[in-house]
Amino acid sequence: MALSIACPNDAVMSIEDYLEYVLDEVDVSDIDAIAASAPALQSLGNNRDLVADIFNQNLKNFLAGGRTTQYSPQSFVIGGKRTDKKMFFVRGNVWCPIAQQAAMRALEERVFSYHIAHDHNFHFMTVGYYGPGYETDIYEYDHAKVQGYVDEPVELRFLERTGLPRGKVMLYRPSVDVHLQLPPAELSISLNLMVLEPQLQARDQYFFDVDAGRIAGLPYSAAVFQRNTLIQLAGHIGNARTAELLHRLAASDSNRRTRVAALDSMVRLAPPGVETVLCGHADDADTMVRTYARTALDAAEQPSALAHLRGGLGLSYRQEVSTLARKGLGEALH
Repeated sequence: MALSIACPNDAVMSIEDYLEYVLDEVDVSDIDAIAASAPALQSLGNNRDLVADIFNQNLKNFLAGGRTTQYSPQSFVIGGKRTDKKMFFVRGNVWCPIAQQAAMRALEERVFSYHIAHDHNFHFMTVGYYGPGYETDIYEYDHAKVQGYVDEPVELRFLERTGLPRGKVMLYRPSVDVHLQLPPAELSISLNLMVLEPQLQARDQYFFDVDAGRIAGLPYSAAVFQRNTLIQLAGHIGNARTAELLHRLAASDSNRRTRVAALDSMVRLAPPGVETVLCGHADDADTMVRTYARTALDAAEQPSALAHLRGGLGLSYRQEVSTLARKGLGEALH
């Protein structure tokens, strides 16, 4: 289960020292090594000037007409490192109480991702920095047993409801732990160590309906889906050269969803020979690719089946609100 790590200490660490420590001392591909580094994250959380200094710098940037470190409507990037072997960053998350009015409440719950059960395809460790913190319900599931379709049944096992008060450290396992946050009683801030590994980021992420035990949707802000939005848009406004490029992606890309998105966009563009391409994938080793190819080949006789499959695969051009402001992430990773 997601680990709650007790590591009380009074040490204080700067963001510069923390980043260097993780870069030099922590094997960020090893969850045990990340867990062992929890006291350092707590020491960073003990730095009571950390967030104030970030906000002060942003206020200076506003005054000077410069850029901010905004990452999403509720998040801000504090710093990060990228080398040939490691890529990680520290993020601050703001958690607000939500409005009592029904209309505003629904909007704010979406913005702050409250009551939305989801997993992550990366390691991340978090510490409560300010305020009472949110409460979170934690589940686990077996990623290997999931095919990845919207509305697919998933066995979710409830583990606990816990909180993230100031000083508490928690570590989440990629593609295992599922959690949903509940609004805090008062304004709260958490700090997250986010570890980016290409192999893990190629995995699917999901939203879950924990009551029904099903996949409720796909987080289009996740890295695995972000580039596919370009591929899907190409299926609406592409040309003959686009079809050639899509054909190459469908044949050679290592990610199954990218291959399916490329095939679907080819079907939408309908270039000469698209049926031959689909036939070539009808016996593909990957179940998702194979199912899409066969369903698309039968679309003339069963168009509703293709429409239903597209819905289950999330094959529509969409962007989550949280993808609209990501410039600060690139600036922080150096």
